Amino acid sequence: KLLAKDYKVRLLDLFFYGTEPIEGWLSHPNLEVIHGDFRQIDKVVEAMRGVDAVIHLGAIVGDPACALDQELTIEINLMATRMIAEVAKASKVHRFIFASTCSVYGANDEILDERSLLNPVSLYARSKIASEQVLMNMASDSFAPSFLRFGTIYGLSGRARFDLVVNLLTAKAVVNGEITVIDGDLASTATATSSVTGFHDSAGDIYTEVIGTNRGTVNGKIYTCTVSTTGPTFALRWSTTSAWRAGDRGMDRMM
Repeated sequence: KLLAKDYKVRLLDLFFYGTEPIEGWLSHPNLEVIHGDFRQIDKVVEAMRGVDAVIHLGAIVGDPACALDQELTIEINLMATRMIAEVAKASKVHRFIFASTCSVYGANDEILDERSLLNPVSLYARSKIASEQVLMNMASDSFAPSFLRFGTIYGLSGRARFDLVVNLLTAKAVVNGEITVIDGDLASTATATSSVTGFHDSAGDIYTEVIGTNRGTVNGKIYTCTVSTTGPTFALRWSTTSAWRAGDRGMDRMM
């Protein structure tokens, strides 16, 4: 969307999964690509030259991945974020948009917003809260960080993930002609990709925004979203077993 609106975009990425997800944009005249690790200060300085705004998306994401190596998680999610922000501020960048997570609220039965109390229950969530605090402490008249607390993002992308409930149910409807709803009363947040790609025009001064559904999406109702995508020609099977969760290896048997 940035390129479509004639913005000039500079992308710093390690391309751990290759460049195939962005293959269609690599030749765009307004896109400059820097191949590097955002923990490398020289690469960050190079990427920051002449820019007006920074959108920091990079991180180790999710509870299981962060738990594998706690020191690496802190290095990437917190220490690198601090360094990137310091370079941005020194480079006279005014807007710094930071991708946080709704996981900072933990499990909660209430409707939550930006003013709700934080209740992190994982290293992933704690690393995001710590990063928010670091950025807030750096805020000034010339440096305005914004924190976007995303719900679980679903929808099409260059490298779609199918360990996420909406994407998984959609894939099963298309491939198997059937989706199984497990723990139909379990609630979770869900955010469409289209909801997270327009924030660059909305963030002004220092602020925090929760981007997701106003209420937790009950898994038993997610299938309505799948119907709108694939059409109603699939079977819906309900299950009360709670043995499976998205991300378990058992997911492979369901696909």
